[in-house]
Amino acid sequence: MLKLSKKTEYALMAAKYMALKNHSGYSTAKEISEKYQIPYPLVAKVLQNLVKCEIAFSAKGTNGGFSLAKKAEKISLIDIIKAVETNFKIVDCMQ
Repeated sequence: MLKLSKKTEYALMAAKYMALKNHSGYSTAKEISEKYQIPYPLVAKVLQNLVKCEIAFSAKGTNGGFSLAKKAEKISLIDIIKAVETNFKIVDCMQ
């Protein structure tokens, strides 16, 4: 079983949001933060990690924001986990 941290959950939510909006412009950290009620600084941090790992890209300016760097179908769960987690592991299922 894979135990996901809040940071990974937030990254997955951000990626989902960008995937759903991909063809209608950029997404901002503020939009994602408000949509999912996630603290803005955490959203900004995971978006930076996604950009650093080339899962997303950013555009500056008044109409800027974040967008997926490739089609959502080409991004795996493990890609997102590796982008935001420095140490992850599979754990035994707890009953």
